[in-house]
Order: sequence, then structure tokens, then C-alpha cells
Amino acid sequence: MSIKQLISFIGSLVIIIGVFMPIMSIPMLQITVSYFEGGKGDGVYVLIFVLISIIFTLLKNYKYIWISIVGIIGTMSYSYFNINSRKLELENLVNSKLENNPIGEIFQSFAELAINSVKIEWGWIIIIFGVLIYVLVVLITIKDLYLIKR
Repeated sequence: MSIKQLISFIGSLVIIIGVFMPIMSIPMLQITVSYFEGGKGDGVYVLIFVLISIIFTLLKNYKYIWISIVGIIGTMSYSYFNINSRKLELENLVNSKLENNPIGEIFQSFAELAINSVKIEWGWIIIIFGVLIYVLVVLITIKDLYLIKR
């Protein structure tokens, strides 16, 4: 096994672990969400891109791992945007439904507190670290190709 294969497999393992780690939590409601979400989350797409990288690694076509890098970063960007837009939608819904309601002020305060307690968790960092390992493999491959052409 070459050093590039080993590094690529380590990157794959790190990303796989990251997909099952918490990416978001709502401490007030004691809810923690992983990227995989029991097969319903966007983590499934990330795992597909990891599988693509593993196939390229087994075939020793490291220069195509960038496809997985772009796919994973794109999926993560979409997920992050989606989380923030849903949070905004929920805030607007709470404000519109409880507006001009004397009892609603209490519920509105509670709902806003819950919405504002949503936290991005450390699973994102693990996945990004794995992607950086993939970037390292691609850079080593580019360097090797450059040295061969010289």
C-alpha cells in the first residue's frame, strides 16, 4: 500500500466518523442531530462521495478525488445554508403566529430562546479535517505528476 493510499483511506475513515458525530444541537430541548440522521440526512450523500474516493484510491486514480472534495464541500454548504434558512423560517413563523397575542408573548419568548439555542456542533470539524486530508492526497498527486513531467 502506497503512502497516498494510506492517507486517502485515513481521510475516508475520518469523514465516515464525522458523518455520525453531532453536527447540530438544541440544548434547551436536549436534541442532538448527526449528519447521517438514520439514513435520512445529507450525510448519505457525503458517504456516497467517500465511496467514490475509496474507489478512486483502490484504482490509484488520486487526481479524481477532487470530485469527492467538491461534492462533500457542496453538500456541507447546502446543509449549512438549509439549517440557517429553516431557523429563519421558524423565527418568522413564531413571530407571525404569536403577534398581537397577550399570552403569545410568553410562548414567543420561549420559542425564540429555543430557536436561538441551536448550535453547530463539532461533527462539521471532523468532516472538514477529512476533506483536508483528501486535499493533501490531491496535492501530493499533482506534485508527483509535476515532477514526472520534468
